[in-house]
Amino acid sequence: MSTRQRIAGLVPMLGWIRGYDRSWLRGDLIAGLTVAALIVPKNLGYAGIAGLPLQNGLYAAAAGAIIYAIFGTSRQIS
Repeated sequence: MSTRQRIAGLVPMLGWIRGYDRSWLRGDLIAGLTVAALIVPKNLGYAGIAGLPLQNGLYAAAAGAIIYAIFGTSRQIS
């Protein structure tokens, strides 16, 4: 297995980003905003319950989304 294949296996985004159709962007942005509308209040609530500063809930939401976008696939979330 080549180094490129190993990296693509670890970072699935590299495999699909070249074939991304720009016509999907609008729907993807709407989906992202919808998910953010659900995740942000939930994470703020969890931070409050845990007795942490609320901004930690925002950091967790942002970090989780970014890491998932790089290392995750839709197959895994399904």
